[in-house]
Amino acid sequence: MKAISNTTLRMGLVTIPMQVCQGIETASDVTFKQGGPAGEQLRQAYLLPDGAECPKDEIQKGIFQGGDFFPVSKDDIDAIAEATKRPDLEVLEVIDAGQFWSEAHRITDMYYVQSPTKNGNPNAFKLFVDAIERTEQVIVTKWTARSRQKLLVLHARDGLLYGSGMAFEGDVREPDENTRAHLAGAYSEQEAAMAEQLLGMYYKDKPTALSMEVDEAVAMKHKLVDDALSGLGIEAPSTPTPAAATPAALADALSKSLAAMAPKVAA
Repeated sequence: MKAISNTTLRMGLVTIPMQVCQGIETASDVTFKQGGPAGEQLRQAYLLPDGAECPKDEIQKGIFQGGDFFPVSKDDIDAIAEATKRPDLEVLEVIDAGQFWSEAHRITDMYYVQSPTKNGNPNAFKLFVDAIERTEQVIVTKWTARSRQKLLVLHARDGLLYGSGMAFEGDVREPDENTRAHLAGAYSEQEAAMAEQLLGMYYKDKPTALSMEVDEAVAMKHKLVDDALSGLGIEAPSTPTPAAATPAALADALSKSLAAMAPKVAA
């Protein structure tokens, strides 16, 4: 795979060259572009408050604070990037894999980590990966990707090494009052039992949906785009606005859902 980063993991006097590769491909999705009235390719322009276009060579980079703009020179920006760049993976700690997966809500990216195609040491790399898998541990590191520093957790499965990008704890937003509003809700024991029964009807001891290989929404989008380009009409489905649920309506809906699911479970 094509590497997006060449780096080195350092653990004391041990150094292991590594390459980080993207593990998720989204290029199959449809990307809509903008064009002029006759299909002309458009260019981006930056406008001043009076509506005049600002020439590219006069555009400054900097920061806004309190409504005032403070420019930062290109040399200073380059120096900042160099000072914050970490060419090597800094090992922060080694933890149990279970502790890492308990923080799964902070995972942001997925990568493959491989031995470099040039000047790599496959034997040392395999020894290192197998040791991680056998001990059921993961390595928490810190790295810089595209000038943004992030946590990278290295974990092994089936002899391969994976990297999961994680958000810093301080970057995780706290739930607000709207997110917590449902905590003031109430339901009966009967409704609780029916809800758990409904979940049980969907339960699979071996997950199948997690192994789906096709993004159905992307596939449908490709088909609809083909229909649009061929002149076929596309009718968007209407989505009725649901009425506010009362406790009686909730119990009724749960009963109807259970009744509808019963023949499918029996089959």
